[in-house]
Amino acid sequence: MKQVNLLLVGLLISAGLYAQRVTYYTPSMYRNLEKYWWYRYRLVNDFMKIGTACGESIPMEKWDFNCGSNYPDTCMNTAHWADATQHLGNYINALAGEWRILHDNGLDTRRTEEELYYALYAFERLDRKAEPSWRAYDNVYPYCGFTDFPPEIAGTGSDINGFFIRDDVPQLQFPVGPGVPRGFDNFVTMNQAHFHRAGFSYNTPGVVVESDYGTSVNVPGHPYASSGYARGPREESQDQAVMLYAGMGMAGFLLGPSVYFQTVGI
Repeated sequence: MKQVNLLLVGLLISAGLYAQRVTYYTPSMYRNLEKYWWYRYRLVNDFMKIGTACGESIPMEKWDFNCGSNYPDTCMNTAHWADATQHLGNYINALAGEWRILHDNGLDTRRTEEELYYALYAFERLDRKAEPSWRAYDNVYPYCGFTDFPPEIAGTGSDINGFFIRDDVPQLQFPVGPGVPRGFDNFVTMNQAHFHRAGFSYNTPGVVVESDYGTSVNVPGHPYASSGYARGPREESQDQAVMLYAGMGMAGFLLGPSVYFQTVGI
């Protein structure tokens, strides 16, 4: 009973406790399973990209589709990654519950273990990048290129200490400003082959990414703008830490100490 109650609390936290409009269907195990795996498919294909590179394995908050009458030529769609580590914590929480249910029913857990590994790796990446970002806050533009940071300020193992930034999703987009290296586009455009799947309606000329990682205002030598820009990378806050704590705590409780992805303990 204790385990069931904790799982229920975890699922409530991962739902965000937000009031939502719900469409009800005749309840059945098969209907619920169908819905769950369809939502899981959409999560990892339309709202995130699994992997270890910057921006990967961090769920976005939402898509905004904003189109005029001349669809699709007047569309400017926005992918939001605001408060991304909150959603990362909720994602870890949900994966922990998923793993427990699959495991207890004798089903394959390898995909869930893989996603948990990459989600935890994403948090470590944000931890490792926090100090380098803040050591040279006004001198480094956070982009995804050949390297995220110059060698002289790159992070080391000693920087994995619990202080983290909220995401590392690059939002630089064209037209680029003075001093911005060309060829560094935003996260969605960089991964167009992944996000641009058949049946998903963002395929328009304009995609804007909003995250807490930084904009062109962070380019070295670019004048500081006091408003209208998300100056980043932005540091952790209490609500980010709470959701991560809940997700990692639930993963530790439901998986136990002996679960591995390849040879790495989760």
